[in-house]
Amino acid sequence: MEKLPQEPKKNIFKKTNLVNLFLVIVIISCLTISLVLVSRKFPHLIPDFLTKLSLTKPSSSLPSPSVSSFSKSKAFSQNKQTPSFTSSRPLHHGKKSFSVSGGRKDAPLFSKGIIDPYDPQQGKEQVIEINIKSSPGVNSASLTMVTDNKKTGMAMKLIEGTEENGRWQAKWKVDDSYLYTYKMIIKASNGEQSQEIAITLR
Repeated sequence: MEKLPQEPKKNIFKKTNLVNLFLVIVIISCLTISLVLVSRKFPHLIPDFLTKLSLTKPSSSLPSPSVSSFSKSKAFSQNKQTPSFTSSRPLHHGKKSFSVSGGRKDAPLFSKGIIDPYDPQQGKEQVIEINIKSSPGVNSASLTMVTDNKKTGMAMKLIEGTEENGRWQAKWKVDDSYLYTYKMIIKASNGEQSQEIAITLR
């Protein structure tokens, strides 16, 4: 009686290993998908270290401005001048004060200012004022308002004090919405050096 040829054991082992590897990959994929779904629906069930690994963003090389009493502010300062506000979000109603610190000593320095009103209606006037010190004196100051659909630039006028230490003002008629973008940029020059601050208000 003839014996049937048997398949070599090596081939059987190879097939078994491939099947096992495939099953491991499928199991890992299922576990990963399950973890993602659970973390989205029930974040409190996920250990803290996993949450930190998935949510932590790399830190920026730019210095973080310290904006007092303005939670989750997106304020950004150029030339290391830091704006700060006296109230927090949501948008303040009416007149609102702010202050700016730091900056290059050889350029105009901004200090205290106001926005009146902070939440203007379209078609109404808004006033921005800020104190500026400089030696030599400031020879030009400008304000740019950035809103949802446009940028509106205007010159600022000296309304109090001197060019070396005075209060500058700009007025503009609000003609655009600011639901998503609401920022002001103030720039001053003394003929030799200039300094600029950009503050995101919303």
